[in-house]
Amino acid sequence: MNIMTVSGGITALLGIILAVVGFIQGKRRIEREKRFIETDGEIVRLDSRTSVKFVKGLPIVANEYRPVVSYITENGEEIISEAFAWTLKFGECRELAMAYETKTPLTVRYDPLNPKYYVYNSKKFFFVREVMYKFIFAAVLIGLGAFMIWAEMRV
Repeated sequence: MNIMTVSGGITALLGIILAVVGFIQGKRRIEREKRFIETDGEIVRLDSRTSVKFVKGLPIVANEYRPVVSYITENGEEIISEAFAWTLKFGECRELAMAYETKTPLTVRYDPLNPKYYVYNSKKFFFVREVMYKFIFAAVLIGLGAFMIWAEMRV
């Protein structure tokens, strides 16, 4: 057995493992989100900070924003959560900033096992996209491994 055959086999095996793990991980995340409970929340404040970001390779000083959301769980416990990530002004947070200004309530979905973790919109399509990226990378690894084995057999 040549090193090329062994390397091809290992590469293809890694691709198969990545595809299986990616599928299982995506399925678990989607199932986890299904148990989330929907409730009405409200943005109570908008935190801001100044940081240095690189845009097209150039450093710029930019303000980042993060909404702080308040909502009540099924148990009647009021949660004030800062689960959103920091985003630039022109990011997704802009529409939330407008909701903050008008105190418009927004619908959030929280995890009953960890009530401080919530999502604003469903992340199902994000998880599906993540699984597809893993499948594409796995297909490349499997194809590369198969090519390495085929190339060795032709010699």
